[in-house]
Amino acid sequence: MSCETVANESFRKVASFQGRLQLPCSGNEPRRIQSPSSAEAFPRLITGPKRGDRFGPYPISRDAGCPDGVLPWANEHGFDGELPLNRIDFGNKVSLQHAEPLTAIGIDPTVDYAFKLLLGSPEHPAITLHFLNAILGDEIQITEVEILNPILGKGDDTDKLSILDIAARDSSGRVYDIEMQTSLPAGLAERLAYYTASLYVGQIGEGDAYTRLRPAISICVLDAIMFRESQPIHSDFRLRSREGNLNLTNGLQIHLLELPKYTLPSDNKVIADPVEAWAYFFRQADAMTTDEIQQRFNCPAFTEAAQVLDMIQRTPQQRSQYEQRLKAQRDERARMEYAVDQARLEGEALGEARGEARGEALGEARGEARGEARGEVRGRISILRKILGGEPESLDSLSLEQLTVIEKELQNQLRERGI
Repeated sequence: MSCETVANESFRKVASFQGRLQLPCSGNEPRRIQSPSSAEAFPRLITGPKRGDRFGPYPISRDAGCPDGVLPWANEHGFDGELPLNRIDFGNKVSLQHAEPLTAIGIDPTVDYAFKLLLGSPEHPAITLHFLNAILGDEIQITEVEILNPILGKGDDTDKLSILDIAARDSSGRVYDIEMQTSLPAGLAERLAYYTASLYVGQIGEGDAYTRLRPAISICVLDAIMFRESQPIHSDFRLRSREGNLNLTNGLQIHLLELPKYTLPSDNKVIADPVEAWAYFFRQADAMTTDEIQQRFNCPAFTEAAQVLDMIQRTPQQRSQYEQRLKAQRDERARMEYAVDQARLEGEALGEARGEARGEALGEARGEARGEARGEVRGRISILRKILGGEPESLDSLSLEQLTVIEKELQNQLRERGI
C-alpha cells in the first residue's frame, strides 16, 4: 500500500486528525531522495490516534529560503486545497512532523489546591484582580491586590496545604477571604459570618479608632446549592434594613457563587458577563484545552488561568499535591455517603426497637402502632442531627406529627448539602 493510500484512508477513518507535512527543498523544487516507507511517513496514522485525541490544523511548510508552502487542511476526504495530498510525488522525501495532540487540561479548578494556585498566587495577580472585580461589580474597581498567605512552592508539604482559603488585601486596605467548597458543610452560613467578622475586628487593636476599619469581604465559591428558593448564581449579603433601602455599612460583605445554578450555554459564543464566565470556567475548564479557553473567553486573565492549570498538569510536584487534595475530597465525600447510609439503617433499627418498647408499654393496639411510628421517627431525627452537627434536644413531649415535620426539615438540609 502506498503512502498516498495510507494517508487518504486514514484521514477518511479519523477525520479529527490533522498533521504537518514538511517538504525539504532545493530552490523552488522538492529534493528527490529515497521514498520512505509508509511507517516512516505516517507513523501516527498507522497506529491511529487514541480515543479523545484532538489535533489542530497545521500547514505544509518548506525549508527556510523556499517560497511559503501552500496551506491545505485535512477533512474527511483527506487534504484539499492547492496542493492536495494525492498530488504529492512520494518519490520526494515526505516526512510527517507529528503534531502533539491538543488534549484537555484535566485539572479541576474547584479542587482547593488548584483553586488557591489560581487565585492565591503572587505570581498571577491579574487572575485574582479579574475574579474580585467580577464578583464585586462596578461598585469597586480594584487595581492592585496583595496575597497575604500564598503557597510558596517548593517548600510546601501536605501539612501546609491544610489551610487553603485565600487571604488578600487591596490597595485601599479592604481585606478578603476567598474559599472553595465542593459540598455544603454544616454551619456554612454561620462560619462565613464568623470569618468575615474576624477579618473585620482583626484590623484594629485596643485604643484604635473605629474609623480605621476597612471593609471585610468573604467570597465563597460553592459547588452545591444553598438557597434553592433563589435563582441568581451570585448572592451579595450585607448589613441592610429589613426593607432593603437603608444600608448600615458595607464593612461586612459575604458573596456566594453557587455553581450548579449556572446553565451552560449551548453555543460557542464568547461569554461576556464576568460572573458567568467564572462560573463556566470553574465547571468546564478541566475538560477544555488551553486554546479552547482562550477562544471561549477572549480574555487575558482566563488565558493565564488556563496556563496555571496546565502547569499543574505538567509539574510533577504540583500534580502530586493536586492528586492528594483530589483524593482527600473524594474520600470525604465517600465517608459522608457511607455515614448517611449507616445512619439510615441505625435510625430504622433504633426507631423500631423504641417503638416496640413504647407500644408494648401502652398495651393498646393503636398506641402500639403509634408508639412504633413515633419511636422510628425519633431515632431517625437523632441520627440526622448527628450528621448535620446539631445539638441533641429532648423529643419526649412532641407528637408524631411534630416529629414528622422536624424529620422532613432535617432531610431537606441534608439534600441541600448534596448528600
